[in-house]
Amino acid sequence: GSSGINAEYGECSWKEMEGAVDSAENLDDIIDAHKKFVSTVSERLMLDEDHRMVMVKLYSVFSHAINFIAVYDEASDVLKRHEIVKRDRELKIRANTDQGGWGTNAATEEAGRAEDMKFKETLSRLSQNFNTIRGGFATSLEDLLAALSKEQDDTVKFLSLRIDFNEFYRGQLKVK
Repeated sequence: GSSGINAEYGECSWKEMEGAVDSAENLDDIIDAHKKFVSTVSERLMLDEDHRMVMVKLYSVFSHAINFIAVYDEASDVLKRHEIVKRDRELKIRANTDQGGWGTNAATEEAGRAEDMKFKETLSRLSQNFNTIRGGFATSLEDLLAALSKEQDDTVKFLSLRIDFNEFYRGQLKVK
């Protein structure tokens, strides 16, 4: 995964720096080796200014993914709570009926309708949130793939192939 790539970059650069430090003749050589190490690692991990635009686009994609998770978790909680309320309502109806009474009355019917209406409104809001996130994610991904295609660094440019290896997104988006 990417952490393996990051470790590989770090380890290779670290070994280069160790070699330079071991052969250093003075403190300036050590400082230069360290500067080169920091510069190389920053470039390879896309933390330098040359890769800023790609990182901004990547951050946007990740932000949409995190927002999706938050909305998904909320939707899951809402559905679970609704199932519990529905089950409790059914159990109360059954208990009333078993005791010889009516299963429900006007007040419980109205409370049930209000709860159902609130549930539908929440689902509608969550659906809108999902659609907003989906649109934002698609736009962000399209922007990221376009930014990657303009990269001078072949290693970074290759990321677009790793992200869209089967050209699924190219078929869905307007990326060229």
